[in-house]
Amino acid sequence: MMTREQRAGLARLMLRWPEGRAALRLKAASDLTLLDLCEGYELACDAAIYWSKSNAPGAVAIADEYRDIVAELEVEIRERANLVSEFTAS
Repeated sequence: MMTREQRAGLARLMLRWPEGRAALRLKAASDLTLLDLCEGYELACDAAIYWSKSNAPGAVAIADEYRDIVAELEVEIRERANLVSEFTAS
């Protein structure tokens, strides 16, 4: 059974990449590592949003770091789900 974060991350990715929804759903059903990546993706997206709204010292740099992590996770997830050849990144 998927955690809330895994489900949310997978849903966020399926919204981001509608062309790859079926492949993501299929791969996530049997790949625990992909689900872990989806969980990390959700958490990193939430953190990027949080820090981008914060007025705390250093918040801009922290938000930028989380956005970099999000981008890196997107690449890894596309590769893991074999989506690289199916569509191009948006």
